[in-house]
Amino acid sequence: MIITQSMHKTCIVPESMGIFMQQFFHQKTTQFFLTVLATYLFMKYLSPFVTPFLVAFLIVWAMNPYIERVHQKTRFKKSFVAGLLLTIWVILFIWILWIFSFAVMNGGGDLFSRIPAYFSDWETALSCCCDNLEKLFGLNGQKLQCFVVQQIAVFTDNFQTNIMPVVMGKSVTYMKGIVSCFAFLAVVFIAVMLLVKDYGEIARKLETPEFRGIREVFRKVVVYLKTFLRAQFIILLIISVLCAVTLSLIGMTGAVFYGFLTGFMDMLPFIGTGIMLLPLAVIYFFTGEYRKAIVCVGLYALCALIREMLEPRLIGDKVGIWPIGILFSVFAGVHLFGVAGVIKGPLSLVIICETLKFLWYDRRKEK
Repeated sequence: MIITQSMHKTCIVPESMGIFMQQFFHQKTTQFFLTVLATYLFMKYLSPFVTPFLVAFLIVWAMNPYIERVHQKTRFKKSFVAGLLLTIWVILFIWILWIFSFAVMNGGGDLFSRIPAYFSDWETALSCCCDNLEKLFGLNGQKLQCFVVQQIAVFTDNFQTNIMPVVMGKSVTYMKGIVSCFAFLAVVFIAVMLLVKDYGEIARKLETPEFRGIREVFRKVVVYLKTFLRAQFIILLIISVLCAVTLSLIGMTGAVFYGFLTGFMDMLPFIGTGIMLLPLAVIYFFTGEYRKAIVCVGLYALCALIREMLEPRLIGDKVGIWPIGILFSVFAGVHLFGVAGVIKGPLSLVIICETLKFLWYDRRKEK
């Protein structure tokens, strides 16, 4: 009888443990897939409508200590203080943008003014290249040069007749994008004015235990955004200085401007340093400056390597996510959300990780 009871107990314990573990993992799996699905639907369909108000809330959250300080000293209305601070920031932003645009126009004008000289050097290099081919392989250098020039003329013709009208035909789309951008900024400005009045009450409600999960996710998203902007600034500075110094060493005119413009282009998704350095390498190659062309290609590879190495480390280490996770989220985000996926992908990963952390660990600690 004792043996039977002990055997019965040993059978019940593993069986009950198995049921518990099965229910536990089933619950975790369900929560995981629901969290991923909800995050995807939010980023895909709701974020365009909610983003202006989230940006406004972030601005008010960041400005609130300064608004309170000025309000207590001057007794001005909070909405007036917020509007004044926003106006100052907008003026500073426009001033910096105007200085940058002025530098781009001056540097770009200087670059374009040298294009005829580049074409003249290119024609000389092409003639020498065709003569060398004639000597090495017995080809007719004159005919080869005429053929290449003819193909370039055909390409230029097609560019003017087919590609340029399509590009110019998109001007309405570009104007719509500019109008949408200004409308977005206007909605953010108005939302900030309205949120300032009720921010204290909203903040008090969000401090209640019911919103603890939202607070944790929001805090982590803010940390990611700050880390992302800081990382982009560091990479921009490193690549800009590297390009400016390298191009100066090979004797390029306007190297400092071109280097910093290259760093700025590298920050833009799907553009990168290649749009600046590879055409420059081609120009140097056709003008017979092969050493400079090789340096430009090597500089392009080095800049790409720097971004690939630094970006996941600067972002992943600070946010608490492995660098490979950040890289995967960017790759998946681009496929799911397009160009905006460069931001939406990592943000989605942060939201999913923090939500699951709250559901699986923090809530269990509360119980």
